[in-house]
Amino acid sequence: MNIKHFLVGAALLAASTGACAEYIDNTEVTQIGVYQADTTHYVWFATSSSECVAQGGNGVLSFNESQPGGKGMLAILTSALLNKRKVAVRTTGCNIFEIYLK
Repeated sequence: MNIKHFLVGAALLAASTGACAEYIDNTEVTQIGVYQADTTHYVWFATSSSECVAQGGNGVLSFNESQPGGKGMLAILTSALLNKRKVAVRTTGCNIFEIYLK
């Protein structure tokens, strides 16, 4: 791969993930919670999100099941929790927008 393709790819990646995205690698899901009348799920990880804590949060991340991909995120998180698998998580603030099962 030449340097031009690398720079274009890096620029596209930076633009697509946003300037305030945080990536948490190799962490475990410790708990998943939800309120009965809401589609927002709250997720506790073994590693806290420093960006979320810096915004005054308590390190608990969340996602909305009704958003595109929300049911898939719930399935991945549930599988990771039950099978004690590591995950990689991309967040913005206290919101999860990508998750990868390791």
